[in-house]
Amino acid sequence: MLPNNGDGTFAPFVTYDVDEDQRYLTFADLSSDGHQDLAVLPKAGRYKLAVLFNRQDGTFISRESYPDPIPGSPVHPDWNGVYGMATGDLDCDGDLDLVISVRKTNLATGNVIVMLNDGAGSFTETGPYRFGENLNSVVIGDLNGDSLPDIAVSDWGTDFLSDNGGVWVLLNMGNATFGPPASYPVVGSARSVALADVDGDGDLDLPAANCAVQGRRIFLFTNNGDGTLVGPVPLDAGAVQTVGLTLADLDGDERADIACTSTGNDVIAVLINNGDGSFGLPVLYPAVSGGLRTMGPYEVLAMDLDGDEDLDL
Repeated sequence: MLPNNGDGTFAPFVTYDVDEDQRYLTFADLSSDGHQDLAVLPKAGRYKLAVLFNRQDGTFISRESYPDPIPGSPVHPDWNGVYGMATGDLDCDGDLDLVISVRKTNLATGNVIVMLNDGAGSFTETGPYRFGENLNSVVIGDLNGDSLPDIAVSDWGTDFLSDNGGVWVLLNMGNATFGPPASYPVVGSARSVALADVDGDGDLDLPAANCAVQGRRIFLFTNNGDGTLVGPVPLDAGAVQTVGLTLADLDGDERADIACTSTGNDVIAVLINNGDGSFGLPVLYPAVSGGLRTMGPYEVLAMDLDGDEDLDL
């Protein structure tokens, strides 16, 4: 971790031992003390979610690890292939819980694990909810207008180049229990998903990046308002193998636009929202520095980096 000096420069990095090769991390106030803690998800094929608590000075202590190990087994079967993570108050008790998506690996299906927070940063595992193939990106939001946070998760399909992926929705039934997963297939391989009201009707819609080789498109699902989805409508991303995706107001008109990354032709594509759920033609920005290429741009975030009140990527 590189602490910010406050002027956009960074102090030397500080390391924290979390035992495993890591894939994703997220900051969230998990101990309800007003400070940002850190949850770290291991590389696919491993397990042990690590939770590091903020000392309230920007340094971290007191790691918790989940799940409890099974004697004689190096990997808990329900956690073998963890891939995505999101935070939200799933049981509406005022603290932040975790949702983790898992690829099927050695199991018959993928699964979603819900980790309920006791308010102090200790978690109890519920589920798993077993469905799908290779689950990866997971998001949390109220999809059916009942003020309860629901779960949506993307699915590669049989592999990340396949044409049998899709999106799954689990509606919150109360007390952080979830109904049966609803499947929304795509002809492609769904990777990153995001939630925002893209058509201005007051409910959350869902675009999904398509990382299949044959795809130059994003899949857009619109919401009926009751948590059921319509689509997908294919959007031309002008890019092969879209992987990372974010929704943000990039042109200042208070509508959610799309930015996505392409590992196939090394660009970031921006699609501006027309206001009715349709999008303009993609504008492509090269994303290779100095002629160097590894695997292309992978994830994308939007924030105001230069203080001019618009969102940069």
